[in-house]
Amino acid sequence: MHHSQKKYLEVLSESHPLNTFRELCDCIESNKLMRLELFLADIPKFSEFTKKFDLDFAISDKSFQVFADEGLENWSSSIAYCSDAEKTAMRFVYVHKSKAVCETAKKFDASDNDVNIGLCLSYPKCCIEAYRDWQITNEEIDPISIIVDSFPFLGQVNTYDFPNPFSRYFSAGLFSHFPCSLACLETTKIAKQSLQNLQFHFPSVAEKILKMENSLVIFQKGRGICLWQKFDLNDNSINLDKDSFQGQGQLKLIFENVDKFEIFGKLLTLFPESLGVFKANSCFVGIFKL
Repeated sequence: MHHSQKKYLEVLSESHPLNTFRELCDCIESNKLMRLELFLADIPKFSEFTKKFDLDFAISDKSFQVFADEGLENWSSSIAYCSDAEKTAMRFVYVHKSKAVCETAKKFDASDNDVNIGLCLSYPKCCIEAYRDWQITNEEIDPISIIVDSFPFLGQVNTYDFPNPFSRYFSAGLFSHFPCSLACLETTKIAKQSLQNLQFHFPSVAEKILKMENSLVIFQKGRGICLWQKFDLNDNSINLDKDSFQGQGQLKLIFENVDKFEIFGKLLTLFPESLGVFKANSCFVGIFKL
């Protein structure tokens, strides 16, 4: 990475989402293909951006829109093709040092060749297959829901190993694909490589992402997600730092003013006491830790 490129990236790190910045660093340093979703209005000025990093790109032929998944405001698991005239029309943009790699990825995506586009994007084969299974059987449901169904909350807050698949809901995360499980070794390997790259070149960005990775998560299908970067677990109660809270959907409204909850079976008693009791049926409640 040239000194001038690093300087420009330092500026970008202050204004771009953490996950997009991480993908760009992986593209430059690890020679990985990057796939972006850009509004049509932003594409004409993209060429100047890629020149700064000696990158090339290709643009998909069809426009599409994204719509938030049920229970979420800022997350979409699928796209819907649309006219270029739509104000929110977007295109996929494939970014790499090689124009040929960009064009190949564009071709695979256009033909719905999920296996090969996944391989072009350096996704693990096991995760590509899991994603294809989801498309066949459960495409109307967020793929993460399929994973967490195997880890229902039974009255105990479990701790899970890095990486955290839920940080992506808040524009963070260290990988771009849907993992096949919470314990996918290939996904862990990819996440660690991305983290090491950031720690070497942009330690302040790595620190921000790690705070999101090491977090407490509550997720309920169709109702939203909550994440706390700072918390304190004491037996059957958890003290929460409201300043480190992020949320989407109905769960955000329920938990945004909670500073503590106590666990009684599948019930969470929320404090201050005026906030009542939350039924954690069909919820995922877990802590992720590196």
